[in-house]
Formats: sequence, structure tokens, C-alpha cells
Amino acid sequence: MISKEPFSCSLIRHHGSLSASDNNSADPQPTPPMKPLHQMAASPTEQQLPDSAMFGNSSAIVGDSSAKSESSSEISRTKDCLSVEVDGCWAWMVTVTSFLIIMFVDGISFTYGVISDELIRYFHLEDNVAKGTIPGAVLQGFYLMAAVSGSVLAIVGFLSASFAPNIELLTFTYGAIAGLASCGSGVGIFIYPLMARHILDLLDWQWCLRIQAGMLFLCVLLSLTYRTLTSEAKVEKPTMREALKSSFRLNLLKNPIFILLLIMASSSTIGILIPFNYIPLTGLERNLTQSQSAWLVSIMGATNTAGRVLVGAAAFKAPFHPLVFMILGHTMGAAATFISVLCDSFTLLAIYCGFFGLVFAIDAVMSTVILAKTLGEDNLSGCFGLFCLIRGITGLTVTPVAGILYDSTANYRATFYISASALILTALLSVISLILARKQESRSSYDLDNPEVLCNKQEPNCSKENAVEQSQM
Repeated sequence: MISKEPFSCSLIRHHGSLSASDNNSADPQPTPPMKPLHQMAASPTEQQLPDSAMFGNSSAIVGDSSAKSESSSEISRTKDCLSVEVDGCWAWMVTVTSFLIIMFVDGISFTYGVISDELIRYFHLEDNVAKGTIPGAVLQGFYLMAAVSGSVLAIVGFLSASFAPNIELLTFTYGAIAGLASCGSGVGIFIYPLMARHILDLLDWQWCLRIQAGMLFLCVLLSLTYRTLTSEAKVEKPTMREALKSSFRLNLLKNPIFILLLIMASSSTIGILIPFNYIPLTGLERNLTQSQSAWLVSIMGATNTAGRVLVGAAAFKAPFHPLVFMILGHTMGAAATFISVLCDSFTLLAIYCGFFGLVFAIDAVMSTVILAKTLGEDNLSGCFGLFCLIRGITGLTVTPVAGILYDSTANYRATFYISASALILTALLSVISLILARKQESRSSYDLDNPEVLCNKQEPNCSKENAVEQSQM
């Protein structure tokens, strides 16, 4: 009978049995049944030898007794079997479905600028544009705060919004409920504005939201691929308090660099959301067609998608600090936004949108890299939770405030001036953060080069020899 066991697992079992029989050739002992993973304890031999020694020279492991051989074989077999279980094509399936879900939810979130003109005319808000922008602001505010949310809730939000009789109910359904399920980036920003414009031309905004709800239903089906690997090991689940504590590490607020990064998160959100939300209305104000105005957002999405790949590759090989990317990107984005108020043709606005998509890519890619670089990878999950919270709160307010500026000035130039100013502020804060980060790095390297200093900081009464050992660990 041919065994269905993976080759590596059967080889280890066979090799372990041979080793055991070599040591006790007179009275060979049968290999005991495999224990559950959570009941196993690492043997002293395994703790001392690396995995390569265990697999490359098993005689060194089983030289003492057959019990050690059997224990080592069991542990090695378990490790190999688990690695075989993790490896496979299912990971690629999850990758593809994640890409599609992100495309759906992110693309839908950034189509509000295309739909807003229809909502303003439908609810007769020509004299109160700020009120018409509130649903989109709520949507994007929750979108920025949510990392993973339920697609079923989003479906309810979009379907309910399509039957909204007034702007107040639309704010709750389209904004608050649907916004909880909107997170992601990339290709959807390119596809969905054009799709939404086409649906609006053929039908109306109600059917546009209903079709988007149907697309979000696909996310429910795609999310079924997110299954965890089964294991006999019992892992204790954290309590709600522990989960919140790990997601929002408030002790990081004592770090001045993190405070600056939070202010940067707020200012960059202001600088980025305004062009995304108001470039379609700006295009209509400058006598562009509705189709051309929708294309402006799609151009941002296309360059944003390509920019994320390029920025990620450049950041991986860059010899300088990731904050330099933020300084250069936001400075150039601010200059381009100032100039954009003078652009009156589709070609010039398209060039601006293409460039601004790259600025958005820099901000999106480098934010997590900067957090990990300046605060440490161990604090990334906790500080990123606060980071997204600040961005979400900012997203709730920036779009209505920009609408108030339009109501006061009767044009969108002032809103783009606010966007450019926010990007300049982000660049200046990045410079200050870079200076503080350099000082922090130089201070850390000085402590490592001077064991006595490191020793006194960690334990005042420790000896110099202990300090040298700690610095070398």
C-alpha cells in the first residue's frame, strides 16, 4: 500500500526509526503515536541544535537514547507536515480575491466625486454644496478608519441609500453604513469612476448605488476564501480589552515623533481628499463634459496604481530615510496643486491628475514604512490603529469644510489652495520628523558603541562585562 504521507514526513519517520533501531538493535522499540502539537515540549537537544543539524545529521541527535530520537523525529515531522500544509496554491487564491475585494471597495469609495453632481442637482442643493458633500465625507471618514469590515453591512447601506428620500437619510445610509466596509486602493479608482459615469448616463444615481451594492455582494462570496489553517494547537484568544490595547497603543503618544506623524496624517488627508473629491466638480466648472470629469479621477487611479509599485521598489533600494520620499512627494504635490487652479483645459487637468496620483501613491506606500522605521516593527500594529483613526476623523470634516468654502467663494480655487497648503505643512512636518529620527538613531548607535552607557540605562548596578554581553546580543 502506497502511503499518502508527504515524502519529507515519511523520510523523517523512516530515518528516526532506523536511528532508534541502531541504538537498541537487540530490542527495537516501536515509534510512539504522534502527540498533538500543543502537548509537545522541545527537548534539550532540540533547543541546543539548529534545524539544519536535526535534519542533516540525525545521529548526533539520537546518540544518547532512543527516546530523544523519537521525540526529535516527532517534532521534526510535525514541523515539516505543517510547512507542507501552509505551502500551496491556496495562498495565491487568497491573494487574487484580496485584490478583487480591494478593487471593489476602494473604487466605490472614490466615486463620490462623480456622483456628487447628480446628488446636488437631485436634492436641489446648488446653493448649499457643503450639505451635499456630507454623505461622501462620512463614507470616506469610516473608510479611512476601517481596516477590515463586513461586506454585508455595506450592501445594506448602498441598497438603503438608493431609496433615500432626503439628504439626511442618505448621509446615514450611504455614508456611515457603507463607509464601514470601504477600504483598499488601486485599480478600482481607475475603473469605477468611468463605470459610475456610464451608469448615471444610462439610468440614475439610485440604480448606480444599487449596482454598487450588487458588486459588494461579490465581496461576501470572495471573503469565503479567507479561512484559517487548521491545527491541533490550541491558541488562547485575546480578550476585547487586550485586542483594543494592541490596536491602539496610547503609550506611543509620549513619543514626539509619533505626535508629528499623527499631525502629518491629518494634514496629508486634507491635501489628498480634496482633489479626489472635487476634481470632477472642478472640471464641470471649467466647461469639461461629465465624461471628461470622470476620466480625471480615473487618471488619478491609474497613476496611483503604477506609482505604488514604483515607489515600493524604490523605497526597498533607497539609501536614504523613507521620510525623504514624503518630503519630496508632498512638496511637488503642493506645487502642482497651486498650479492646477490655472488649468482650464482637459489636457492640463489630466496632466495634473496623473501627477497627483503619484503623490497619493507615495503617501499610501510610505506611511507604514515610516511608522515601522521610526517606531519599530513591534509597534506597527498599535500605532497604525491610531494613525487610521486620525485620518478617519479628518476625513469626516475636510470635505464639508471644502464645500463651505465653495459656498462662500462660488468657485473651487480656495479649496485647492487649502489642499496645497496642507501638503506643504505635511512636507515641513516631515522635515522636522526626519531631524528627530536622525537624532534618535544616532543616540541609539552611541549607546551600542558605549556599553557602560547602555548598562546604566538598563540597570544602574550592572557590570561592564554584562553591558558588553548585552550590546553583543
